Amino acid sequence: GRILAGQNARVEQLASLLAKVKGALDDREKRRIDPDLDALARLQRTMVTAGPIAVVAPETVTTIQSAILCGRCVEFHYATDERPEPRWRRVIPYGLVHGPLTYLLGKMPGRVDQPVYFRLDRMTAVMVSDTAGCAPDDWNLDVWLADSFGVWRDDKQEVVLCVPASSAPRARQWRFHARQQIEDLADGSLRVRFATGGMRELAEHLFTWGGEIVIEEPDILVAVMR
Repeated sequence: GRILAGQNARVEQLASLLAKVKGALDDREKRRIDPDLDALARLQRTMVTAGPIAVVAPETVTTIQSAILCGRCVEFHYATDERPEPRWRRVIPYGLVHGPLTYLLGKMPGRVDQPVYFRLDRMTAVMVSDTAGCAPDDWNLDVWLADSFGVWRDDKQEVVLCVPASSAPRARQWRFHARQQIEDLADGSLRVRFATGGMRELAEHLFTWGGEIVIEEPDILVAVMR
């Protein structure tokens, strides 16, 4: 059946991996280990959270991975909520990003634009292109991801959050951002600093703290929260 939030591709990959493991064993080993592999498959799931229903064909992930490995572009038809009629695209694959939804980070060849996200569940007729295209050798996907709190990218802001002493133990075991810096204050509270874009998604996350965090900077984040 359908798997919510783009998880079906990874479920299919797990099943494929288990099949390959079984296939590599002789009959005796296979009979011995079958119950163990079945137990692992039966008792492992990715938690399904509230979000869009996103069905991704397993071959979509495989095709994009193949394009990355052979240094070629990816071609597909792509639809959005604003433009439901699919349009053809050819992009250089800059990375696959997995989360509640799975995205291809891609850039149009021959352009100076920054790479953009494409949702895999909105792609059809995905294929490896005859056109060569790969990310530059100095491309760093982790650095790119750290420039924004989530998917949406806007101007990078210097974020300063203050966590009261009552919530400090929880915050010490929490990662707000990959490049965060934590400062211990005299009253037992914490100050958390990091630079990022994506103020809307950061605000949505801060709501989950139930008012336990004070936004000191930037003003735009305060405005978004309000």
